Amino acid sequence: MKAKITPFALALLMGAFILPACQKNLQLDATDETPVEVPVAVTDTSTAIPYPLQASHNCGGAPKYADTILFTQPSNTDYIVMPVNNPDSGDYFAWPEGMVIDQHTGAINLSKSDGGLRYNIGWVKKGTTDTCLQSIVLGGASYADSIYVLEDDQRYAKPYYNADPNNTVMCTSQGGPNTCAYDVNNAATNQQIKIDKNNGYIDLKNTANGLAFGLVPVNGTVVNTTIAYRLNDQSMMATQYLPVTLVYYARKSDIPPGLVSLITQKLNNILNEVLLINLFNPHSAVASSRPRPPVIVVTRYN
Repeated sequence: MKAKITPFALALLMGAFILPACQKNLQLDATDETPVEVPVAVTDTSTAIPYPLQASHNCGGAPKYADTILFTQPSNTDYIVMPVNNPDSGDYFAWPEGMVIDQHTGAINLSKSDGGLRYNIGWVKKGTTDTCLQSIVLGGASYADSIYVLEDDQRYAKPYYNADPNNTVMCTSQGGPNTCAYDVNNAATNQQIKIDKNNGYIDLKNTANGLAFGLVPVNGTVVNTTIAYRLNDQSMMATQYLPVTLVYYARKSDIPPGLVSLITQKLNNILNEVLLINLFNPHSAVASSRPRPPVIVVTRYN
């Protein structure tokens, strides 16, 4: 999916984390009060749940999961993970948006959840109003929200794994036991995105020089894709899906300030392993954002 950001669409993706795919919505640029038209690239329509202002981490009768990192598995049906103990009755919630969890049983649908992210699972025991929190990582790949300048030799966008920005070497491009499989359905390749199918590296230079952003790229051109991938880890090469948004600008100085602010905040949260909660309003207790898709901005010059 390719679109061009016009002067009426400068805020770009600030609504892309909370609304359905292939729809448009009015949103505000971080430095402009003018409504703008926003291309949207996600499919989750879950309602944001208030994040608890106060919570506990050690609670009697609370659910426990098998590990702090949960991996999907190859399956002909949705792969579901349940608490491994027999927790008391209660309601379950998760932050940020992207985890599909049964509110009453705590069953996590890994097949339909966004992998490669860190979540907090909240549990409220029946008959109480107290929230008990635990941190869970869903295994998988992601890309850091970043701005790449080709003249500074920032050529490759490289995936990282299991919500750890320092874990970037799981897969190799040389073949052998550590080889993974990226773009297994050729969706990104068919959009002229140049991606190494063994390790997931996106060659931004060749992507920009090709036809991904059009024959003559125009500032603000957006390409939304979904990368299907398989990792040679505890997920046993189960197919997973990662939506990614690429945006083109000729110069770094051409990027709208609101987009720069959004990417900077998301990148800082990734590097500090902070949950992407309250992205748009840090004074609000509402989890109003979703980490997906990562936004990769490609520029030729500073």
